[in-house]
Amino acid sequence: AKELINDKEKLKKVTTKRGTIDPDLIMMEYTDLTFSEAKRVKKLVEPLIKSTFSRRSDRVVILPLVDSLKKEVDKQMDAILSVDATKGNRVIKVEGFAITPTVKEGWILKVSDDLIDIYERVTGKQVAVVPITMQDITPYGTGIYHINSMMQPWLMTSAPVVGVAITAKLPVAGCATGATYITSLEAATRFCIEVAKDYTSGKCKFYDESEFRKIIEIFGGMEKLRKLPTRRS
Repeated sequence: AKELINDKEKLKKVTTKRGTIDPDLIMMEYTDLTFSEAKRVKKLVEPLIKSTFSRRSDRVVILPLVDSLKKEVDKQMDAILSVDATKGNRVIKVEGFAITPTVKEGWILKVSDDLIDIYERVTGKQVAVVPITMQDITPYGTGIYHINSMMQPWLMTSAPVVGVAITAKLPVAGCATGATYITSLEAATRFCIEVAKDYTSGKCKFYDESEFRKIIEIFGGMEKLRKLPTRRS
C-alpha cells in the first residue's frame, strides 16, 4: 500500500476510470498477493484516490485483463506469438529473448522444433526456453503465482500460443526505465517476422497436430482451466 501511494504511475495502473481501486489490477502488478490481501491494500489506498487524482485528465482507463485479452486475441488468428518483457524472474536469465513451449487448449506441449530452428537461425545461439508451469497458464485473479501474463492469450482462443520473452542475465523489472535493450528487441522482432514468413508458407508448425489429437483421445481436454475465478471474500 505504501509503494502504491508513493508511486503515482503504478497507482494509475490499479485505478479504474471511476477513481476506485480494483483488487484484480493490484494482483496484476503484485502477482504474489492473494485476492484477500489485494482487498486489504485497496481499503488502505482508496481513500487517497480523490486527492491523488484531482484532475480527470490524470486518470487512466484500465481494462480488466479479461476484456483486454478479448481485444488482443482475434478469432481469425491461426497461431499467436505473445511477446512480453520477462526480466523480473529467477528461472530464465539469458541476454536476449527466450521462447516457451506451445500452449494449446490448456495443454503445455513440447517446444516446437520448427521454432527452435528459427530461433537458432536468427540468433546464432542455442535456444533459450522459458520453463513455464501450469500455474502460469491459469487465469489471473486466484492468487496463484504467474511468471507474468505472457501466456494468458490462450484463454481466449483454440489457436496455439507461444510466448516470446524479452530476457536479461539478472532479474530486472520489465517496466523499469532504461531497461529496454534494443539488441534484444531487434532479435525478437526478427524472430517474429521469420516465424510469420515460415508459418504462412507452411514451413513452420507450432505443434504436432496428430500427437495433440492422440493426447486428447487418451487424456481428454483441459478446458476447465479456461474458467475464470469468481471473486472470493
